[in-house]
Amino acid sequence: MPAESVHLLIKPASGACNMRCGYCFYANLAACGAPTGKIMTEETAERVITRAAETGARRICFAFQGGEPTLAGLAWFRRFAELCKERLPARTEVEFNLQTNGLAMDKDWVRFLAENRFLVGLSLDGTKDIHDALRPDVAGKGTHARVLAVARELMAAGVACNALCVVSALSARHGAAVYNGLKKAGFRHIQFIPCVEDFGGGTSVPPLTAKNYLAFLRAVFPLWYRDLREGNYVSVRYFDNLVHMVSGREPEACGMLGRCPGQLIVESDGKVYPCDFYVLPELCTGDLHVNPLAEIVASPIRQKFCEESLAVHPDCRACPVAPLCRGGCRRDRQESADGPVGKNRYCEAYRTFLAEVLPALCDIRDHMTN
Repeated sequence: MPAESVHLLIKPASGACNMRCGYCFYANLAACGAPTGKIMTEETAERVITRAAETGARRICFAFQGGEPTLAGLAWFRRFAELCKERLPARTEVEFNLQTNGLAMDKDWVRFLAENRFLVGLSLDGTKDIHDALRPDVAGKGTHARVLAVARELMAAGVACNALCVVSALSARHGAAVYNGLKKAGFRHIQFIPCVEDFGGGTSVPPLTAKNYLAFLRAVFPLWYRDLREGNYVSVRYFDNLVHMVSGREPEACGMLGRCPGQLIVESDGKVYPCDFYVLPELCTGDLHVNPLAEIVASPIRQKFCEESLAVHPDCRACPVAPLCRGGCRRDRQESADGPVGKNRYCEAYRTFLAEVLPALCDIRDHMTN
Protein backbone atom coordinates (compact mmCIF):
# COMPACT_ATOMS: atom_id res chain seq x y z
CA MET A 1 0.00 0.00 0.00
CA PRO A 2 1.33 3.47 -0.83
CA ALA A 3 2.06 5.79 2.07
CA GLU A 4 -0.67 8.32 2.79
CA SER A 5 1.87 11.10 3.33
CA VAL A 6 5.62 11.69 3.49
CA HIS A 7 7.30 14.57 5.31
CA LEU A 8 10.93 15.42 4.51
CA LEU A 9 12.81 18.15 6.36
CA ILE A 10 15.58 19.31 4.04
CA LYS A 11 18.70 21.34 4.86
CA PRO A 12 19.62 22.77 1.43
CA ALA A 13 22.39 24.99 2.83
CA SER A 14 23.33 22.62 5.65
CA GLY A 15 24.50 24.62 8.69
CA ALA A 16 25.43 27.79 6.81
CA CYS A 17 23.82 30.87 8.36
CA ASN A 18 23.84 34.66 8.05
CA MET A 19 23.06 35.17 11.76
CA ARG A 20 25.02 34.39 14.88
CA CYS A 21 22.32 33.52 17.40
CA GLY A 22 23.64 33.06 20.90
CA TYR A 23 21.65 29.89 21.51
CA CYS A 24 22.19 28.15 18.13
CA PHE A 25 22.08 24.39 18.73
CA TYR A 26 23.25 23.67 15.19
CA ALA A 27 26.59 25.35 15.84
CA ASN A 28 27.09 22.81 18.63
CA LEU A 29 26.10 19.95 16.31
CA ALA A 30 28.64 21.18 13.76
CA ALA A 31 31.31 21.04 16.46
CA CYS A 32 30.21 17.43 17.10
CA GLY A 33 30.65 16.46 13.45
CA ALA A 34 27.44 17.53 11.70
CA PRO A 35 27.83 18.67 8.06
CA THR A 36 28.08 22.42 7.59
CA GLY A 37 28.42 25.01 4.84
CA LYS A 38 27.49 22.87 1.81
CA ILE A 39 24.77 23.71 -0.71
CA MET A 40 22.67 20.80 -1.96
CA THR A 41 23.38 20.01 -5.60
CA GLU A 42 20.62 19.76 -8.20
CA GLU A 43 21.45 16.05 -8.55
CA THR A 44 20.80 15.49 -4.83
CA ALA A 45 17.64 17.63 -4.90
CA GLU A 46 16.33 15.54 -7.79
CA ARG A 47 17.13 12.35 -5.87
CA VAL A 48 15.21 13.65 -2.83
CA ILE A 49 12.14 14.24 -4.98
CA THR A 50 12.50 10.89 -6.77
CA ARG A 51 12.77 8.98 -3.49
CA ALA A 52 9.65 10.71 -2.22
CA ALA A 53 7.80 9.81 -5.43
CA GLU A 54 8.83 6.15 -5.09
CA THR A 55 6.74 5.86 -1.91
CA GLY A 56 3.56 6.45 -3.87
CA ALA A 57 2.42 8.90 -1.20
CA ARG A 58 -0.68 10.91 -2.00
CA ARG A 59 0.69 13.89 -0.10
CA ILE A 60 4.32 14.99 0.16
CA CYS A 61 5.59 17.81 2.34
CA PHE A 62 8.99 19.29 1.60
CA ALA A 63 10.06 21.43 4.56
CA PHE A 64 13.25 23.49 4.39
CA GLN A 65 15.37 24.36 7.40
CA GLY A 66 18.95 25.25 8.27
CA GLY A 67 21.26 26.80 9.28
CA GLU A 68 19.51 29.27 7.04
CA PRO A 69 17.95 27.51 4.03
CA THR A 70 17.54 30.64 1.88
CA LEU A 71 21.34 30.79 1.54
CA ALA A 72 20.95 28.08 -1.10
CA GLY A 73 19.57 30.91 -3.24
CA LEU A 74 16.24 31.72 -4.84
CA ALA A 75 17.32 30.05 -8.10
CA TRP A 76 17.85 26.80 -6.18
CA PHE A 77 14.33 26.92 -4.73
CA ARG A 78 12.80 27.78 -8.10
CA ARG A 79 14.53 24.78 -9.64
CA PHE A 80 13.35 22.54 -6.79
CA ALA A 81 9.75 23.60 -7.40
CA GLU A 82 10.20 22.94 -11.14
CA LEU A 83 11.62 19.48 -10.45
CA CYS A 84 8.60 18.66 -8.30
CA LYS A 85 6.31 19.45 -11.26
CA GLU A 86 8.51 17.38 -13.57
CA ARG A 87 9.08 14.34 -11.35
CA LEU A 88 5.93 13.96 -9.23
CA PRO A 89 2.63 12.54 -10.50
CA ALA A 90 -0.04 15.16 -11.14
CA ARG A 91 -2.29 13.55 -8.50
CA THR A 92 0.30 14.13 -5.75
CA GLU A 93 -0.54 16.89 -3.30
CA VAL A 94 2.69 18.83 -2.66
CA GLU A 95 3.20 21.13 0.31
CA PHE A 96 6.15 23.46 0.85
CA ASN A 97 7.24 24.74 4.27
CA LEU A 98 10.14 27.08 5.01
CA GLN A 99 11.72 27.89 8.37
CA THR A 100 13.79 31.04 7.94
CA ASN A 101 15.32 33.98 9.75
CA GLY A 102 14.10 36.18 6.89
CA LEU A 103 17.33 38.12 6.56
CA ALA A 104 17.96 37.26 2.89
CA MET A 105 14.37 37.93 1.80
CA ASP A 106 13.50 40.49 -0.85
CA LYS A 107 10.44 41.13 -3.03
CA ASP A 108 11.41 38.36 -5.47
CA TRP A 109 11.55 35.88 -2.60
CA VAL A 110 8.18 37.03 -1.29
CA ARG A 111 6.62 36.71 -4.75
CA PHE A 112 8.02 33.18 -5.17
CA LEU A 113 6.76 32.04 -1.76
CA ALA A 114 3.30 33.45 -2.48
CA GLU A 115 3.09 31.88 -5.95
CA ASN A 116 4.10 28.47 -4.62
CA ARG A 117 1.91 28.70 -1.49
CA PHE A 118 4.69 28.18 1.02
CA LEU A 119 3.92 28.06 4.73
CA VAL A 120 6.66 30.19 6.30
CA GLY A 121 7.88 29.93 9.87
CA LEU A 122 9.71 33.20 10.57
CA SER A 123 12.10 33.34 13.52
CA LEU A 124 11.37 36.39 15.64
CA ASP A 125 12.11 36.59 19.36
CA GLY A 126 9.34 38.96 20.40
CA THR A 127 10.52 42.45 21.26
CA LYS A 128 13.28 44.45 19.58
CA ASP A 129 15.59 44.47 22.61
CA ILE A 130 15.37 40.72 23.15
CA HIS A 131 15.65 39.81 19.48
CA ASP A 132 18.59 42.10 18.77
CA ALA A 133 20.46 40.87 21.86
CA LEU A 134 20.15 37.22 20.82
CA ARG A 135 19.88 37.22 17.02
CA PRO A 136 22.54 39.52 15.51
CA ASP A 137 23.84 39.21 11.97
CA VAL A 138 27.41 38.16 11.16
CA ALA A 139 28.56 41.75 11.75
CA GLY A 140 27.00 41.79 15.21
CA LYS A 141 24.20 44.17 14.21
CA GLY A 142 20.60 43.77 15.36
CA THR A 143 18.17 42.21 12.92
CA HIS A 144 14.73 42.85 14.44
CA ALA A 145 13.72 45.74 12.17
CA ARG A 146 14.74 43.86 9.02
CA VAL A 147 12.91 40.67 10.01
CA LEU A 148 9.79 42.58 11.03
CA ALA A 149 9.77 44.34 7.64
CA VAL A 150 9.93 40.94 5.93
CA ALA A 151 7.03 39.72 8.07
CA ARG A 152 4.92 42.66 6.89
CA GLU A 153 5.77 41.98 3.24
CA LEU A 154 4.94 38.29 3.56
CA MET A 155 1.60 38.99 5.21
CA ALA A 156 0.74 41.69 2.67
CA ALA A 157 1.43 39.20 -0.14
CA GLY A 158 -0.89 36.63 1.45
CA VAL A 159 1.87 34.23 2.48
CA ALA A 160 0.87 32.10 5.48
CA CYS A 161 3.42 33.24 8.04
CA ASN A 162 3.89 31.87 11.56
CA ALA A 163 6.24 33.12 14.29
CA LEU A 164 8.95 30.84 15.63
CA CYS A 165 10.09 32.24 18.96
CA VAL A 166 12.86 30.72 21.06
CA VAL A 167 12.23 30.99 24.79
CA SER A 168 15.57 31.94 26.34
CA ALA A 169 16.53 33.04 29.83
CA LEU A 170 16.17 36.63 28.59
CA SER A 171 12.77 36.35 26.93
CA ALA A 172 11.42 34.19 29.77
CA ARG A 173 11.51 37.26 32.02
CA HIS A 174 9.29 39.18 29.60
CA GLY A 175 6.65 36.67 28.54
CA ALA A 176 3.78 39.14 28.31
CA ALA A 177 5.80 41.59 26.21
CA VAL A 178 6.92 38.79 23.87
CA TYR A 179 3.39 37.47 23.33
CA ASN A 180 1.87 40.92 22.90
CA GLY A 181 4.68 42.02 20.61
CA LEU A 182 4.18 39.07 18.26
CA LYS A 183 0.43 39.58 18.27
CA LYS A 184 0.86 43.29 17.53
CA ALA A 185 3.12 42.38 14.61
CA GLY A 186 0.19 40.50 13.08
CA PHE A 187 1.07 36.90 13.88
CA ARG A 188 -1.87 34.63 14.64
CA HIS A 189 0.13 31.40 14.87
CA ILE A 190 3.05 31.24 17.29
CA GLN A 191 5.40 28.43 18.23
CA PHE A 192 7.37 28.98 21.44
CA ILE A 193 10.48 26.78 21.46
CA PRO A 194 12.40 26.26 24.72
CA CYS A 195 16.09 27.05 24.22
CA VAL A 196 18.03 23.84 23.54
CA GLU A 197 21.20 23.36 25.56
CA ASP A 198 24.40 22.21 23.88
CA PHE A 199 25.42 18.61 24.31
CA GLY A 200 27.63 18.76 27.38
CA GLY A 201 25.46 21.47 28.94
CA GLY A 202 25.02 25.21 28.63
CA THR A 203 24.84 27.65 25.75
CA SER A 204 26.82 30.76 24.89
CA VAL A 205 24.01 32.75 26.53
CA PRO A 206 22.57 32.11 30.01
CA PRO A 207 20.64 28.83 29.85
CA LEU A 208 16.89 28.62 30.25
CA THR A 209 16.04 27.07 33.63
CA ALA A 210 12.87 25.33 34.75
CA LYS A 211 12.14 28.33 36.98
CA ASN A 212 12.57 30.72 34.02
CA TYR A 213 10.38 28.62 31.78
CA LEU A 214 7.63 28.34 34.38
CA ALA A 215 7.57 32.13 34.73
CA PHE A 216 7.23 32.46 30.95
CA LEU A 217 4.37 29.96 30.69
CA ARG A 218 2.58 31.58 33.63
CA ALA A 219 2.84 34.98 31.95
CA VAL A 220 1.69 33.90 28.50
CA PHE A 221 -1.09 31.39 29.19
CA PRO A 222 -3.53 33.87 30.84
CA LEU A 223 -3.15 36.26 27.90
CA TRP A 224 -3.78 33.48 25.41
CA TYR A 225 -6.76 32.21 27.43
CA ARG A 226 -8.22 35.71 27.66
CA ASP A 227 -7.88 36.24 23.92
CA LEU A 228 -9.54 32.90 23.27
CA ARG A 229 -12.52 33.72 25.49
CA GLU A 230 -12.88 37.19 23.92
CA GLY A 231 -12.94 35.81 20.38
CA ASN A 232 -9.46 37.09 19.51
CA TYR A 233 -7.88 33.66 19.17
CA VAL A 234 -4.13 33.37 18.65
CA SER A 235 -2.83 29.87 18.01
CA VAL A 236 0.01 28.96 20.39
CA ARG A 237 1.15 25.52 19.33
CA TYR A 238 1.95 24.16 22.80
CA PHE A 239 -1.36 25.32 24.31
CA ASP A 240 -3.34 24.08 21.30
CA ASN A 241 -1.79 20.64 21.67
CA LEU A 242 -2.65 20.54 25.37
CA VAL A 243 -6.30 21.19 24.47
CA HIS A 244 -6.13 18.34 21.96
CA MET A 245 -4.75 16.03 24.64
CA VAL A 246 -7.40 16.77 27.27
CA SER A 247 -9.94 16.20 24.48
CA GLY A 248 -8.61 12.68 23.96
CA ARG A 249 -6.64 13.41 20.80
CA GLU A 250 -2.98 12.86 20.13
CA PRO A 251 -0.71 15.94 19.94
CA GLU A 252 0.76 16.78 16.54
CA ALA A 253 4.01 18.13 18.06
CA CYS A 254 6.51 15.27 18.16
CA GLY A 255 8.06 16.45 21.45
CA MET A 256 4.73 15.96 23.22
CA LEU A 257 4.05 12.39 22.07
CA GLY A 258 6.08 10.69 24.79
CA ARG A 259 8.16 8.94 22.14
CA CYS A 260 10.27 9.90 19.14
CA PRO A 261 8.34 8.98 15.97
CA GLY A 262 11.51 9.36 13.92
CA GLN A 263 11.79 12.09 11.32
CA LEU A 264 13.39 12.21 7.89
CA ILE A 265 15.99 14.98 8.14
CA VAL A 266 17.81 15.29 4.81
CA GLU A 267 21.20 16.98 4.91
CA SER A 268 22.63 18.79 1.90
CA ASP A 269 24.65 15.72 0.87
CA GLY A 270 21.57 13.48 0.80
CA LYS A 271 22.24 11.69 4.08
CA VAL A 272 19.30 11.22 6.42
CA TYR A 273 18.95 11.52 10.21
CA PRO A 274 16.11 10.77 12.67
CA CYS A 275 15.81 14.25 14.25
CA ASP A 276 17.05 17.77 13.48
CA PHE A 277 18.45 17.94 17.04
CA TYR A 278 20.56 14.84 16.32
CA VAL A 279 22.23 15.43 12.96
CA LEU A 280 25.34 13.50 13.99
CA PRO A 281 27.52 11.07 11.99
CA GLU A 282 26.78 8.12 14.26
CA LEU A 283 23.02 8.63 13.81
CA CYS A 284 22.96 8.70 10.00
CA THR A 285 20.18 6.32 8.94
CA GLY A 286 20.91 6.20 5.22
CA ASP A 287 21.77 8.07 2.04
CA LEU A 288 19.11 8.95 -0.54
CA HIS A 289 21.69 8.39 -3.29
CA VAL A 290 21.78 4.74 -2.22
CA ASN A 291 18.75 3.88 -0.08
CA PRO A 292 15.00 4.11 -0.75
CA LEU A 293 12.99 5.79 2.01
CA ALA A 294 11.52 2.43 3.06
CA GLU A 295 15.03 1.16 3.89
CA ILE A 296 15.86 4.34 5.79
CA VAL A 297 12.67 4.13 7.85
CA ALA A 298 13.53 0.51 8.71
CA SER A 299 17.16 1.34 9.58
CA PRO A 300 18.34 -0.32 12.83
CA ILE A 301 19.91 2.99 13.87
CA ARG A 302 16.59 4.78 13.46
CA GLN A 303 14.70 2.02 15.25
CA LYS A 304 17.12 2.08 18.18
CA PHE A 305 16.89 5.88 18.38
CA CYS A 306 13.11 5.73 18.58
CA GLU A 307 13.11 2.88 21.12
CA GLU A 308 15.50 4.77 23.43
CA SER A 309 12.99 7.60 23.67
CA LEU A 310 10.48 5.27 25.36
CA ALA A 311 12.49 5.36 28.61
CA VAL A 312 10.38 6.60 31.52
CA HIS A 313 12.01 8.26 34.52
CA PRO A 314 10.85 6.80 37.88
CA ASP A 315 9.55 10.23 38.98
CA CYS A 316 7.20 10.27 36.00
CA ARG A 317 5.39 7.05 36.90
CA ALA A 318 3.42 8.59 39.76
CA CYS A 319 3.25 12.16 38.44
CA PRO A 320 -0.36 13.41 38.18
CA VAL A 321 0.34 15.41 35.00
CA ALA A 322 2.30 12.66 33.24
CA PRO A 323 -0.52 12.07 30.70
CA LEU A 324 -0.05 15.66 29.48
CA CYS A 325 3.72 15.96 29.89
CA ARG A 326 4.73 12.46 28.74
CA GLY A 327 8.33 13.25 29.63
CA GLY A 328 8.71 15.97 27.01
CA CYS A 329 11.16 16.14 24.13
CA ARG A 330 14.02 13.65 24.19
CA ARG A 331 16.52 16.45 23.52
CA ASP A 332 15.56 18.02 26.87
CA ARG A 333 16.09 14.67 28.59
CA GLN A 334 19.61 13.95 27.40
CA GLU A 335 22.84 15.71 28.36
CA SER A 336 25.01 14.02 25.73
CA ALA A 337 24.20 12.41 22.40
CA ASP A 338 25.25 8.97 23.64
CA GLY A 339 24.09 9.39 27.24
CA PRO A 340 21.01 7.97 28.96
CA VAL A 341 17.56 9.42 28.27
CA GLY A 342 16.54 10.65 31.71
CA LYS A 343 14.42 13.32 33.35
CA ASN A 344 13.36 16.43 31.48
CA ARG A 345 15.36 19.51 32.50
CA TYR A 346 12.11 21.51 32.59
CA CYS A 347 10.27 18.92 34.71
CA GLU A 348 9.38 21.26 37.56
CA ALA A 349 8.03 23.84 35.13
CA TYR A 350 5.78 21.31 33.43
CA ARG A 351 4.67 19.69 36.69
CA THR A 352 3.59 23.00 38.23
CA PHE A 353 2.21 24.69 35.12
CA LEU A 354 0.13 21.76 33.88
CA ALA A 355 -1.48 21.28 37.29
CA GLU A 356 -2.35 24.98 37.39
CA VAL A 357 -3.91 25.21 33.92
CA LEU A 358 -5.67 21.84 33.74
CA PRO A 359 -9.04 23.32 34.87
CA ALA A 360 -8.83 25.98 32.15
CA LEU A 361 -7.90 23.37 29.52
CA CYS A 362 -10.89 21.25 30.53
CA ASP A 363 -13.12 24.33 30.38
CA ILE A 364 -11.96 25.01 26.82
CA ARG A 365 -12.60 21.37 25.91
CA ASP A 366 -16.10 21.44 27.36
CA HIS A 367 -17.02 24.64 25.52
CA MET A 368 -15.73 23.14 22.27
CA THR A 369 -17.91 20.04 22.65
CA ASN A 370 -21.11 21.83 23.73
